[in-house]
Amino acid sequence: MLTIKNKLTIILMSIALIPTVISVVIISLYLQKAVQKDFIDNTTEQIQQVNNAINLFFQGIEENCQFLSSNDFLPTI
Repeated sequence: MLTIKNKLTIILMSIALIPTVISVVIISLYLQKAVQKDFIDNTTEQIQQVNNAINLFFQGIEENCQFLSSNDFLPTI
């Protein structure tokens, strides 16, 4: 059987814990969405950088091929 002191302690702890738990849940949901958005944004940026690097690589190969095909010295070899 609970005494009045124990009942009051439980009620006061509940009054303190319920808003804290609700705040923690809301903050964790917000942070989860923010982290996910940041991850997607950063990943998209990295993919674009890699895509640009690959495009520059192939552009360099194309320029090298055009240079070699237009060079007069190459057919004499």
